[in-house]
Amino acid sequence: MLEARRERLIARTPIGGIVLGHRLQEHVGRMVLEGTLLVEVASLEGRRARVRVPLRQAGEVAQGQPAALKLFARPDLKLVSTVSAVAPAAGQGWLQAEVPIPAGSWQPAPGTTGIAKIETRRGTVAQAIARAVRQTIRIELWL
Repeated sequence: MLEARRERLIARTPIGGIVLGHRLQEHVGRMVLEGTLLVEVASLEGRRARVRVPLRQAGEVAQGQPAALKLFARPDLKLVSTVSAVAPAAGQGWLQAEVPIPAGSWQPAPGTTGIAKIETRRGTVAQAIARAVRQTIRIELWL
């Protein structure tokens, strides 16, 4: 009976990988429900970049759009891929776009940071400025 109870107290992750961070201190002394995020685990089977997209550009980013990544650890390397998923980052004020790191290329360590560019629309600089002005007026002035 004690062995069965002990087995229920073990936390398991659905994937194998490397622990990036944890939130264990937040749960000390509290009951933890199944599915509660305790640790963040990076898969060993290919990496994905999580790209923060400001909410102002939320309507412009979609799955399948071309993306390029430059990582601070390897500024000489440009990784080209596509957006595989877009989801809201709950309560954080941005969207999160996932971009898989191409297989066969250099694989960054978990937690590596950098800069991403997601191609949303093609056009002239004047069109981009006009679009930004229109969007600012609509959002800021409630028009």
